[in-house]
Amino acid sequence: MYLLYYPVYFLIGLCMGSFLSLCADRLSRGESLLWPPSHCDRCGARLGLLDLVPLWSYWRSGGRCRKCGVKLPRRLWQQELAAGFLFLLLGLGKGPSAALFFLYFFVSCLLITIWLDWQEQYIYDCILGVLLAGGLVRAIYFGSLPQALLGALVLGILMGGIYLAARGGMGLGDVKLCAVLSIWIGVEGGLWCLFLSSLFGILGAGILHLVRHRSLKEPLPYAPFLCGSALVVYLAAGNL
Repeated sequence: MYLLYYPVYFLIGLCMGSFLSLCADRLSRGESLLWPPSHCDRCGARLGLLDLVPLWSYWRSGGRCRKCGVKLPRRLWQQELAAGFLFLLLGLGKGPSAALFFLYFFVSCLLITIWLDWQEQYIYDCILGVLLAGGLVRAIYFGSLPQALLGALVLGILMGGIYLAARGGMGLGDVKLCAVLSIWIGVEGGLWCLFLSSLFGILGAGILHLVRHRSLKEPLPYAPFLCGSALVVYLAAGNL
């Protein structure tokens, strides 16, 4: 029976990946998320309905604007495909439910945070606000609001201490992100997230150093490791 849902989950993921890519691009340029409608950044040509179909529209146009021919970033279809497969993977063996809805909401916020921080090493407060609001609604729905608030308080204080001790080695956005993530995963989950993200960060820096000859002294965005660890902890906690 669940097989009937899987194509739907995949399509939802593709659409969310397309929407999140649009949001990420506009936030990075300081543009409104609502206006103007989707358009080519070079010539300003409005995108039609067929130009907005995830994956297919990119491949149909050969990865270029149909008006001016400017080449579109490959990451657009890559992010759409990644979101589609992630939504499908997380939906395996599950039917529609409130728990699955909150999981998809959580993952969507994590994805756009990862993409933006990896490109800019900056965490946007508007995304944290959406993640915070969603976490509070989820906590109220499942009756875990006290644990959620306690998690945000404990991890916020702990990360704040690390931030002060690091003296510029960590951004304030990471502190706020960890506190907001703890609303979703609680105190114990937040501590596990902090441990795993540090471990994954060290491994990631080592791999980038060996593969891309990236200097170990070069700043590495921390939010992707925090978000990835938070998802692991969220799933391991049996929230579904």
